[in-house]
Amino acid sequence: MIETEIISAIRAGGRIRDQALEQIYTNAKVKNRAKAILVKYNCFDTDFNDIYQDAIILLDKNVRNGQFESRGSLEAYLMSTCKLLWYNELRRKKKFVDEEILKNLENTVTNEVDQTQYDEDLLKLLDLTLKKLDERCRKVLEMWKLSYSMSEIMETLGITSLGMTRKLKFTCLNKLTDLIKCSGIKPIKKRHGQF
Repeated sequence: MIETEIISAIRAGGRIRDQALEQIYTNAKVKNRAKAILVKYNCFDTDFNDIYQDAIILLDKNVRNGQFESRGSLEAYLMSTCKLLWYNELRRKKKFVDEEILKNLENTVTNEVDQTQYDEDLLKLLDLTLKKLDERCRKVLEMWKLSYSMSEIMETLGITSLGMTRKLKFTCLNKLTDLIKCSGIKPIKKRHGQF
């Protein structure tokens, strides 16, 4: 299942929800990446398994309650949730934790919250900028963003060749880039210590 299907399956409930959650939980790539991040903050096997499971439970709860907003990938959401849960756990057990580790994790979580707010504002501005493009360009860029192949974009939009589809995507990206430059939207550079 792709991410949108996973979200829909969780919302639908029942057996399909269980399958979606199992797919997330058993995804070794995501689980190993989360583990690699948390090991830096002294989170080892027993604690990690609990944190990872809690992150998936929180994802499930937020999706079903309508509190989950897809602004990035599910993987990024899980990474942030794992870090936040581990930070809260370390704060709770403060007397047993190296203060430097706690401070580093706190800074990382705080920076991510700042970056998330900036990302939300940036997405709103980008949505407004995208609306300035013609319908065809918006459709091409939306499909491209969702990882549709050039063949799928070509067929959906009724374009006669892959070369023309690639050229249209390139032209639309250039139009969007020009609009962004004119609007003054600038990305924040990642701060030292951010992931």
